[in-house]
Amino acid sequence: MQPQDLYDVAVIGAGVVGAGIARELSKYELKTVLIEKEHDVGCGTSKANSALICTGFDAKPGTLEEKLVRENSRLFREDVAPALDIPFAEIGALLIARTDEEYAQVPKILELAKKNEVLDARAVDAGEMYRLEPHLAPGMKGAVLVPKESIACPFTAPLAYVTQAVVNGTKLMLGTEVTGMSRDAAPGAIAIETSRGTVHARYAVNAAGLFADKIDAMMGREDFRINPRKGEFFVYDKSALQKVSHILLQVPTPHTKGILISPTIFGNVILGPTADDHQDVYDTSTSREGLARIERMGRLLMPSLVDDGEITTTYAGNRSATQFSDYQIRFHGDRSYVTVGGIRSTGLSAALGIGRYVVDGLKDLGLVISAKKEFKLVRMPYLGEFEGRPEPGQMVCFCEKVSRREIEESLRSVVPATSLGGVKRRTRASMGRCQGFNCMPRIMQLVAAARGMSVKEYYEGGARTAQGQ
Repeated sequence: MQPQDLYDVAVIGAGVVGAGIARELSKYELKTVLIEKEHDVGCGTSKANSALICTGFDAKPGTLEEKLVRENSRLFREDVAPALDIPFAEIGALLIARTDEEYAQVPKILELAKKNEVLDARAVDAGEMYRLEPHLAPGMKGAVLVPKESIACPFTAPLAYVTQAVVNGTKLMLGTEVTGMSRDAAPGAIAIETSRGTVHARYAVNAAGLFADKIDAMMGREDFRINPRKGEFFVYDKSALQKVSHILLQVPTPHTKGILISPTIFGNVILGPTADDHQDVYDTSTSREGLARIERMGRLLMPSLVDDGEITTTYAGNRSATQFSDYQIRFHGDRSYVTVGGIRSTGLSAALGIGRYVVDGLKDLGLVISAKKEFKLVRMPYLGEFEGRPEPGQMVCFCEKVSRREIEESLRSVVPATSLGGVKRRTRASMGRCQGFNCMPRIMQLVAAARGMSVKEYYEGGARTAQGQ
Protein backbone atom coordinates (compact mmCIF):
# COMPACT_ATOMS: atom_id res chain seq x y z
CA MET A 1 0.00 0.00 0.00
CA GLN A 2 1.29 3.43 -0.99
CA PRO A 3 0.63 6.47 1.23
CA GLN A 4 -1.57 7.98 -1.46
CA ASP A 5 -3.81 4.91 -1.27
CA LEU A 6 -4.63 5.48 2.41
CA TYR A 7 -7.91 7.22 3.24
CA ASP A 8 -8.35 9.19 6.42
CA VAL A 9 -11.91 7.91 6.94
CA ALA A 10 -13.97 5.19 5.28
CA VAL A 11 -17.74 5.33 5.81
CA ILE A 12 -19.62 2.08 5.18
CA GLY A 13 -23.22 2.53 4.08
CA ALA A 14 -24.78 5.23 1.89
CA GLY A 15 -28.21 5.38 3.43
CA VAL A 16 -29.30 8.71 4.84
CA VAL A 17 -27.19 8.23 7.99
CA GLY A 18 -23.97 7.32 6.18
CA ALA A 19 -24.71 10.10 3.70
CA GLY A 20 -25.06 12.62 6.52
CA ILE A 21 -21.77 11.49 8.04
CA ALA A 22 -19.95 11.69 4.69
CA ARG A 23 -21.35 15.19 4.11
CA GLU A 24 -20.08 16.37 7.48
CA LEU A 25 -16.62 14.86 6.89
CA SER A 26 -16.43 16.57 3.49
CA LYS A 27 -16.34 19.96 5.23
CA TYR A 28 -12.76 19.20 6.32
CA GLU A 29 -9.39 18.62 4.69
CA LEU A 30 -9.73 14.85 4.76
CA LYS A 31 -9.45 12.04 2.26
CA THR A 32 -12.77 10.23 2.66
CA VAL A 33 -14.40 7.29 0.90
CA LEU A 34 -18.07 6.26 1.11
CA ILE A 35 -18.69 2.56 0.42
CA GLU A 36 -22.12 1.14 -0.50
CA LYS A 37 -22.96 -2.40 -1.55
CA GLU A 38 -25.99 -1.38 -3.63
CA HIS A 39 -25.70 0.39 -6.97
CA ASP A 40 -27.32 3.60 -5.73
CA VAL A 41 -27.63 5.82 -2.70
CA GLY A 42 -30.41 5.31 -0.15
CA CYS A 43 -31.55 1.86 -1.24
CA GLY A 44 -32.36 0.38 2.19
CA THR A 45 -34.49 1.80 4.98
CA SER A 46 -33.93 5.29 3.56
CA LYS A 47 -36.21 4.70 0.58
CA ALA A 48 -39.13 3.05 2.43
CA ASN A 49 -40.20 4.98 5.51
CA SER A 50 -42.79 7.53 6.61
CA ALA A 51 -40.61 10.47 5.43
CA LEU A 52 -41.16 12.62 8.52
CA ILE A 53 -38.83 15.21 10.00
CA CYS A 54 -39.57 14.83 13.69
CA THR A 55 -39.07 17.53 16.32
CA GLY A 56 -38.39 14.92 19.00
CA PHE A 57 -41.35 16.07 21.09
CA ASP A 58 -42.14 12.50 22.18
CA ALA A 59 -38.60 11.08 22.48
CA LYS A 60 -37.32 9.79 25.80
CA PRO A 61 -35.54 12.75 27.45
CA GLY A 62 -31.81 12.43 27.88
CA THR A 63 -31.36 9.80 25.21
CA LEU A 64 -28.95 10.21 22.35
CA GLU A 65 -31.88 9.87 19.95
CA GLU A 66 -33.72 12.78 21.58
CA LYS A 67 -30.64 15.01 21.46
CA LEU A 68 -29.74 14.31 17.84
CA VAL A 69 -33.30 14.40 16.49
CA ARG A 70 -33.96 17.73 18.21
CA GLU A 71 -30.72 19.29 16.95
CA ASN A 72 -31.09 17.97 13.41
CA SER A 73 -34.72 18.99 13.08
CA ARG A 74 -33.86 22.65 13.42
CA LEU A 75 -30.71 22.35 11.29
CA PHE A 76 -32.59 20.56 8.52
CA ARG A 77 -35.57 22.90 8.39
CA GLU A 78 -33.79 26.20 8.88
CA ASP A 79 -30.52 25.68 7.04
CA VAL A 80 -29.68 22.55 5.07
CA ALA A 81 -32.95 21.73 3.30
CA PRO A 82 -33.47 25.28 1.95
CA ALA A 83 -29.82 25.47 0.88
CA LEU A 84 -29.87 22.16 -1.02
CA ASP A 85 -33.48 22.34 -2.30
CA ILE A 86 -34.56 19.26 -0.35
CA PRO A 87 -38.38 19.36 -0.43
CA PHE A 88 -40.03 19.62 2.98
CA ALA A 89 -43.14 21.21 4.46
CA GLU A 90 -43.94 22.21 8.04
CA ILE A 91 -47.51 20.95 8.09
CA GLY A 92 -47.63 20.12 11.80
CA ALA A 93 -48.85 17.01 13.58
CA LEU A 94 -51.96 16.26 15.59
CA LEU A 95 -51.64 13.59 18.25
CA ILE A 96 -55.24 12.38 18.44
CA ALA A 97 -56.91 11.25 21.69
CA ARG A 98 -59.81 8.95 20.86
CA THR A 99 -60.98 8.29 24.42
CA ASP A 100 -61.20 10.14 27.73
CA GLU A 101 -58.37 7.96 29.05
CA GLU A 102 -56.17 9.01 26.15
CA TYR A 103 -57.10 12.68 26.53
CA ALA A 104 -56.06 12.46 30.19
CA GLN A 105 -52.52 11.79 28.88
CA VAL A 106 -52.33 15.19 27.16
CA PRO A 107 -50.71 17.05 30.11
CA LYS A 108 -48.00 14.37 30.32
CA ILE A 109 -47.38 14.59 26.58
CA LEU A 110 -47.03 18.38 26.80
CA GLU A 111 -44.67 18.08 29.76
CA LEU A 112 -42.54 15.62 27.78
CA ALA A 113 -42.45 17.99 24.81
CA LYS A 114 -41.36 20.81 27.11
CA LYS A 115 -38.51 18.67 28.51
CA ASN A 116 -37.43 18.04 24.92
CA GLU A 117 -37.44 21.81 24.21
CA VAL A 118 -40.42 21.62 21.86
CA LEU A 119 -42.15 24.62 23.40
CA ASP A 120 -44.83 25.34 20.80
CA ALA A 121 -46.76 22.08 21.31
CA ARG A 122 -50.22 22.75 22.76
CA ALA A 123 -53.50 21.05 23.54
CA VAL A 124 -56.49 21.54 21.27
CA ASP A 125 -60.02 20.69 22.26
CA ALA A 126 -62.37 18.63 20.12
CA GLY A 127 -63.89 21.69 18.47
CA GLU A 128 -60.59 23.08 17.25
CA MET A 129 -59.39 19.61 16.28
CA TYR A 130 -62.39 19.05 14.00
CA ARG A 131 -61.95 22.51 12.48
CA LEU A 132 -58.38 21.55 11.62
CA GLU A 133 -59.27 18.03 10.44
CA PRO A 134 -63.01 17.77 9.68
CA HIS A 135 -62.75 14.25 8.22
CA LEU A 136 -61.65 12.61 11.46
CA ALA A 137 -63.93 9.92 12.86
CA PRO A 138 -66.64 11.26 15.16
CA GLY A 139 -66.29 11.11 18.92
CA MET A 140 -62.63 12.06 19.28
CA LYS A 141 -61.84 13.92 22.51
CA GLY A 142 -59.06 16.29 21.48
CA ALA A 143 -55.43 16.39 20.46
CA VAL A 144 -51.94 17.77 20.93
CA LEU A 145 -50.80 20.06 18.10
CA VAL A 146 -47.07 20.06 17.29
CA PRO A 147 -46.71 22.80 14.65
CA LYS A 148 -43.19 22.09 13.38
CA GLU A 149 -43.50 18.38 12.63
CA SER A 150 -42.70 18.15 8.92
CA ILE A 151 -42.81 15.96 5.87
CA ALA A 152 -39.85 15.67 3.50
CA CYS A 153 -38.60 13.86 0.43
CA PRO A 154 -36.89 10.68 1.66
CA PHE A 155 -35.08 10.24 -1.67
CA THR A 156 -33.61 13.71 -2.14
CA ALA A 157 -32.09 13.98 1.35
CA PRO A 158 -29.52 11.14 1.13
CA LEU A 159 -28.84 11.91 -2.51
CA ALA A 160 -28.23 15.58 -1.70
CA TYR A 161 -25.88 14.75 1.17
CA VAL A 162 -23.86 12.34 -0.96
CA THR A 163 -23.81 14.72 -3.93
CA GLN A 164 -22.48 17.51 -1.74
CA ALA A 165 -19.88 15.16 -0.25
CA VAL A 166 -18.72 14.09 -3.73
CA VAL A 167 -18.55 17.67 -5.00
CA ASN A 168 -16.38 18.44 -1.98
CA GLY A 169 -13.93 15.61 -2.65
CA THR A 170 -15.37 12.39 -1.19
CA LYS A 171 -14.88 9.26 -3.26
CA LEU A 172 -18.09 7.26 -3.73
CA MET A 173 -17.86 3.50 -4.29
CA LEU A 174 -21.22 2.04 -5.25
CA GLY A 175 -21.83 -1.63 -5.94
CA THR A 176 -19.07 -2.42 -3.45
CA GLU A 177 -19.86 -4.95 -0.73
CA VAL A 178 -17.68 -5.11 2.39
CA THR A 179 -16.66 -8.73 2.98
CA GLY A 180 -14.11 -8.41 5.79
CA MET A 181 -12.25 -5.93 8.00
CA SER A 182 -9.06 -6.08 10.01
CA ARG A 183 -6.25 -4.01 11.41
CA ASP A 184 -3.74 -3.85 8.59
CA ALA A 185 -0.08 -4.73 8.75
CA ALA A 186 0.61 -1.14 7.80
CA PRO A 187 0.86 1.06 10.91
CA GLY A 188 -2.35 2.85 11.84
CA ALA A 189 -4.56 1.46 9.06
CA ILE A 190 -7.70 -0.65 8.75
CA ALA A 191 -7.95 -3.04 5.81
CA ILE A 192 -11.50 -3.17 4.44
CA GLU A 193 -11.94 -6.13 2.11
CA THR A 194 -14.58 -5.48 -0.54
CA SER A 195 -15.97 -7.05 -3.68
CA ARG A 196 -13.83 -4.56 -5.61
CA GLY A 197 -10.55 -4.98 -3.74
CA THR A 198 -9.07 -3.75 -0.47
CA VAL A 199 -9.62 -0.24 0.86
CA HIS A 200 -7.25 1.09 3.51
CA ALA A 201 -8.25 3.81 5.96
CA ARG A 202 -6.99 5.25 9.22
CA TYR A 203 -10.53 5.30 10.65
CA ALA A 204 -13.69 3.41 9.69
CA VAL A 205 -17.32 4.33 10.40
CA ASN A 206 -19.94 1.58 10.25
CA ALA A 207 -23.23 3.12 9.10
CA ALA A 208 -24.48 -0.06 7.44
CA GLY A 209 -28.01 0.11 8.81
CA LEU A 210 -29.65 -3.31 8.67
CA PHE A 211 -26.20 -4.89 8.29
CA ALA A 212 -24.44 -2.93 11.04
CA ASP A 213 -24.12 -5.96 13.34
CA LYS A 214 -22.52 -7.95 10.51
CA ILE A 215 -19.90 -5.23 9.97
CA ASP A 216 -19.36 -5.03 13.75
CA ALA A 217 -18.67 -8.77 13.84
CA MET A 218 -15.94 -8.31 11.22
CA MET A 219 -14.21 -6.00 13.72
CA GLY A 220 -14.67 -8.44 16.59
CA ARG A 221 -17.61 -6.61 18.18
CA GLU A 222 -20.89 -8.10 19.37
CA ASP A 223 -22.44 -5.10 21.10
CA PHE A 224 -25.92 -5.46 19.62
CA ARG A 225 -27.91 -7.44 17.11
CA ILE A 226 -30.16 -6.10 14.37
CA ASN A 227 -33.78 -7.24 14.65
CA PRO A 228 -35.44 -6.11 11.40
CA ARG A 229 -38.76 -4.41 12.08
CA LYS A 230 -41.04 -4.28 9.06
CA GLY A 231 -43.38 -1.38 8.44
CA GLU A 232 -46.10 -1.72 5.78
CA PHE A 233 -47.88 1.27 4.23
CA PHE A 234 -50.74 2.19 1.94
CA VAL A 235 -50.26 5.06 -0.53
CA TYR A 236 -53.48 6.82 -1.51
CA ASP A 237 -54.09 8.80 -4.67
CA LYS A 238 -53.65 12.56 -4.64
CA SER A 239 -57.41 13.00 -4.49
CA ALA A 240 -57.14 11.89 -0.84
CA LEU A 241 -55.18 15.04 0.02
CA GLN A 242 -58.43 16.97 0.38
CA LYS A 243 -59.17 14.87 3.48
CA VAL A 244 -55.90 15.36 5.37
CA SER A 245 -53.95 18.53 6.24
CA HIS A 246 -51.70 17.43 9.11
CA ILE A 247 -49.67 14.43 10.15
CA LEU A 248 -52.20 12.47 12.21
CA LEU A 249 -50.79 10.37 15.03
CA GLN A 250 -52.40 8.44 17.87
CA VAL A 251 -51.87 8.97 21.59
CA PRO A 252 -49.67 5.96 22.42
CA THR A 253 -50.92 3.19 24.64
CA PRO A 254 -48.80 0.84 26.79
CA HIS A 255 -48.93 -1.61 23.85
CA THR A 256 -48.50 0.49 20.70
CA LYS A 257 -47.78 3.90 19.22
CA GLY A 258 -50.45 3.15 16.65
CA ILE A 259 -50.40 4.23 13.04
CA LEU A 260 -50.18 7.54 11.23
CA ILE A 261 -52.03 9.19 8.40
CA SER A 262 -50.01 11.81 6.60
CA PRO A 263 -49.73 13.79 3.40
CA THR A 264 -46.52 13.20 1.49
CA ILE A 265 -44.33 15.81 -0.11
CA PHE A 266 -45.46 14.35 -3.46
CA GLY A 267 -49.15 15.10 -2.80
CA ASN A 268 -50.30 11.60 -1.87
CA VAL A 269 -51.49 10.37 1.53
CA ILE A 270 -49.91 7.45 3.38
CA LEU A 271 -51.42 5.19 6.02
CA GLY A 272 -49.29 2.94 8.22
CA PRO A 273 -46.99 1.47 9.35
CA THR A 274 -47.08 -1.92 10.96
CA ALA A 275 -44.20 -2.76 13.30
CA ASP A 276 -43.49 -6.47 12.97
CA ASP A 277 -40.18 -8.02 14.02
CA HIS A 278 -38.84 -10.71 11.72
CA GLN A 279 -35.52 -12.14 10.62
CA ASP A 280 -35.05 -11.46 6.91
CA VAL A 281 -33.52 -8.03 6.23
CA TYR A 282 -34.22 -8.49 2.51
CA ASP A 283 -37.97 -9.14 2.96
CA THR A 284 -39.84 -5.96 2.07
CA SER A 285 -43.02 -7.67 0.92
CA THR A 286 -46.42 -6.52 2.07
CA SER A 287 -48.89 -8.99 3.53
CA ARG A 288 -52.64 -9.36 3.45
CA GLU A 289 -52.73 -9.58 7.24
CA GLY A 290 -50.51 -6.55 7.77
CA LEU A 291 -52.43 -4.34 5.37
CA ALA A 292 -55.75 -5.47 6.86
CA ARG A 293 -54.46 -4.49 10.30
CA ILE A 294 -53.50 -1.03 9.03
CA GLU A 295 -56.96 -0.60 7.51
CA ARG A 296 -58.64 -1.49 10.79
CA MET A 297 -56.54 0.99 12.73
CA GLY A 298 -56.87 3.67 10.06
CA ARG A 299 -60.63 3.34 10.09
CA LEU A 300 -60.63 4.28 13.77
CA LEU A 301 -59.02 7.63 12.87
CA MET A 302 -60.47 8.46 9.47
CA PRO A 303 -62.96 5.95 8.07
CA SER A 304 -63.70 7.98 4.95
CA LEU A 305 -60.06 7.70 3.85
CA VAL A 306 -60.00 3.92 4.25
CA ASP A 307 -63.46 3.31 2.80
CA ASP A 308 -63.43 5.83 -0.06
CA GLY A 309 -59.76 6.57 -0.80
CA GLU A 310 -58.22 5.26 -4.03
CA ILE A 311 -55.10 3.23 -3.33
CA THR A 312 -52.17 3.92 -5.65
CA THR A 313 -49.75 1.35 -4.22
CA THR A 314 -48.43 -0.30 -1.08
CA TYR A 315 -44.88 -0.64 0.17
CA ALA A 316 -42.87 -1.91 3.12
CA GLY A 317 -39.50 -1.14 4.64
CA ASN A 318 -37.35 -2.62 7.40
CA ARG A 319 -36.08 -0.57 10.32
CA SER A 320 -32.78 -1.46 11.98
CA ALA A 321 -34.13 -2.09 15.47
CA THR A 322 -31.91 -3.66 18.13
CA GLN A 323 -32.48 -5.02 21.62
CA PHE A 324 -31.83 -1.47 22.89
CA SER A 325 -34.28 1.43 22.71
CA ASP A 326 -31.64 4.11 22.05
CA TYR A 327 -29.16 4.69 19.25
CA GLN A 328 -26.04 2.53 19.40
CA ILE A 329 -23.26 4.95 18.46
CA ARG A 330 -20.03 3.62 19.88
CA PHE A 331 -16.43 4.80 19.54
CA HIS A 332 -13.71 2.15 19.73
CA GLY A 333 -10.39 3.91 20.19
CA ASP A 334 -8.36 0.70 20.22
CA ARG A 335 -9.60 -0.07 16.71
CA SER A 336 -10.01 3.49 15.29
CA TYR A 337 -13.52 2.39 14.54
CA VAL A 338 -17.02 3.83 15.05
CA THR A 339 -20.34 1.99 15.03
CA VAL A 340 -23.55 3.86 14.17
CA GLY A 341 -26.32 1.33 14.71
CA GLY A 342 -29.92 0.98 15.84
CA ILE A 343 -31.11 4.24 14.26
CA ARG A 344 -34.54 2.73 13.49
CA SER A 345 -37.23 5.08 12.16
CA THR A 346 -35.69 8.47 12.94
CA GLY A 347 -32.69 8.30 10.60
CA LEU A 348 -34.03 10.94 8.21
CA SER A 349 -34.74 13.24 11.16
CA ALA A 350 -31.35 12.78 12.85
CA ALA A 351 -28.85 12.18 10.03
CA LEU A 352 -27.21 15.59 10.09
CA GLY A 353 -26.98 15.59 13.88
CA ILE A 354 -25.48 12.10 13.77
CA GLY A 355 -22.90 13.37 11.26
CA ARG A 356 -21.75 16.12 13.62
CA TYR A 357 -21.73 13.77 16.60
CA VAL A 358 -19.60 11.20 14.77
CA VAL A 359 -17.07 13.77 13.55
CA ASP A 360 -16.71 15.15 17.09
CA GLY A 361 -16.15 11.59 18.32
CA LEU A 362 -13.54 10.93 15.64
CA LYS A 363 -11.66 14.01 16.81
CA ASP A 364 -11.67 12.57 20.33
CA LEU A 365 -10.20 9.35 18.89
CA GLY A 366 -7.32 11.33 17.41
CA LEU A 367 -8.48 12.37 13.94
CA VAL A 368 -6.87 15.73 13.18
CA ILE A 369 -9.10 17.93 11.04
CA SER A 370 -9.12 21.43 9.65
CA ALA A 371 -12.04 23.12 7.93
CA LYS A 372 -11.90 23.71 4.18
CA LYS A 373 -11.84 27.30 3.04
CA GLU A 374 -14.85 26.58 0.84
CA PHE A 375 -17.66 24.08 1.38
CA LYS A 376 -19.40 23.88 -1.98
CA LEU A 377 -23.19 23.87 -2.16
CA VAL A 378 -25.31 21.85 -4.57
CA ARG A 379 -28.89 22.43 -5.74
CA MET A 380 -31.04 19.37 -6.16
CA PRO A 381 -33.92 18.97 -8.64
CA TYR A 382 -37.08 19.92 -6.76
CA LEU A 383 -39.43 16.93 -6.42
CA GLY A 384 -42.06 18.33 -4.07
CA GLU A 385 -45.68 18.86 -5.05
CA PHE A 386 -46.29 22.08 -3.15
CA GLU A 387 -43.80 24.45 -4.80
CA GLY A 388 -42.76 25.10 -8.37
CA ARG A 389 -41.92 22.06 -10.47
CA PRO A 390 -39.81 22.40 -13.63
CA GLU A 391 -41.61 23.50 -16.76
CA PRO A 392 -42.51 20.32 -18.62
CA GLY A 393 -40.88 19.68 -21.94
CA GLN A 394 -41.37 16.53 -23.94
CA MET A 395 -43.44 14.49 -21.49
CA VAL A 396 -42.48 10.95 -20.49
CA CYS A 397 -44.40 10.39 -17.24
CA PHE A 398 -47.81 12.00 -17.60
CA CYS A 399 -49.04 11.07 -14.10
CA GLU A 400 -46.23 13.01 -12.38
CA LYS A 401 -45.50 15.42 -15.25
CA VAL A 402 -41.87 14.37 -15.66
CA SER A 403 -40.15 15.41 -18.88
CA ARG A 404 -37.49 13.69 -20.93
CA ARG A 405 -35.10 16.50 -20.00
CA GLU A 406 -35.47 15.79 -16.28
CA ILE A 407 -34.83 12.10 -16.79
CA GLU A 408 -31.79 12.71 -18.98
CA GLU A 409 -30.38 15.14 -16.42
CA SER A 410 -30.80 12.49 -13.70
CA LEU A 411 -28.79 10.08 -15.84
CA ARG A 412 -25.81 12.43 -16.07
CA SER A 413 -25.88 14.09 -12.63
CA VAL A 414 -22.99 14.02 -10.13
CA VAL A 415 -24.40 10.80 -8.67
CA PRO A 416 -26.27 9.55 -11.74
CA ALA A 417 -29.22 7.19 -11.88
CA THR A 418 -28.25 3.84 -13.37
CA SER A 419 -31.56 2.00 -12.98
CA LEU A 420 -35.30 2.49 -13.26
CA GLY A 421 -35.52 2.86 -9.49
CA GLY A 422 -32.76 5.46 -9.55
CA VAL A 423 -34.67 7.54 -12.10
CA LYS A 424 -37.81 7.22 -10.01
CA ARG A 425 -36.12 8.58 -6.89
CA ARG A 426 -34.57 11.48 -8.76
CA THR A 427 -37.54 12.59 -10.85
CA ARG A 428 -40.79 10.98 -9.53
CA ALA A 429 -41.25 9.25 -12.89
CA SER A 430 -43.44 6.12 -12.47
CA MET A 431 -44.61 7.17 -8.98
CA GLY A 432 -48.10 8.20 -10.10
CA ARG A 433 -51.45 6.57 -10.64
CA CYS A 434 -50.38 4.12 -13.31
CA GLN A 435 -47.19 3.12 -11.43
CA GLY A 436 -45.14 3.13 -14.61
CA PHE A 437 -47.58 1.20 -16.80
CA ASN A 438 -47.42 3.93 -19.44
CA CYS A 439 -43.94 5.42 -19.01
CA MET A 440 -41.71 2.50 -17.97
CA PRO A 441 -40.77 1.36 -21.51
CA ARG A 442 -39.67 4.90 -22.44
CA ILE A 443 -37.71 5.30 -19.20
CA MET A 444 -36.00 1.98 -19.87
CA GLN A 445 -35.00 3.20 -23.34
CA LEU A 446 -33.44 6.34 -21.85
CA VAL A 447 -31.59 4.43 -19.10
CA ALA A 448 -30.26 1.86 -21.58
CA ALA A 449 -29.12 4.57 -23.99
CA ALA A 450 -27.29 6.40 -21.21
CA ARG A 451 -25.40 3.19 -20.46
CA GLY A 452 -24.58 2.54 -24.12
CA MET A 453 -26.84 -0.51 -24.30
CA SER A 454 -29.87 -1.66 -26.16
CA VAL A 455 -33.05 -2.17 -24.16
CA LYS A 456 -32.65 -5.92 -24.63
CA GLU A 457 -29.07 -5.85 -23.33
CA TYR A 458 -30.06 -3.68 -20.39
CA TYR A 459 -33.04 -5.84 -19.47
CA GLU A 460 -31.16 -9.09 -19.76
CA GLY A 461 -28.19 -7.61 -17.92
CA GLY A 462 -30.08 -7.11 -14.68
CA ALA A 463 -32.69 -4.38 -15.13
CA ARG A 464 -35.27 -6.63 -13.52
CA THR A 465 -33.26 -6.89 -10.32
CA ALA A 466 -31.96 -3.32 -10.48
CA GLN A 467 -35.45 -1.91 -10.85
CA GLY A 468 -35.92 -1.69 -7.10
CA GLN A 469 -32.50 -0.16 -6.54
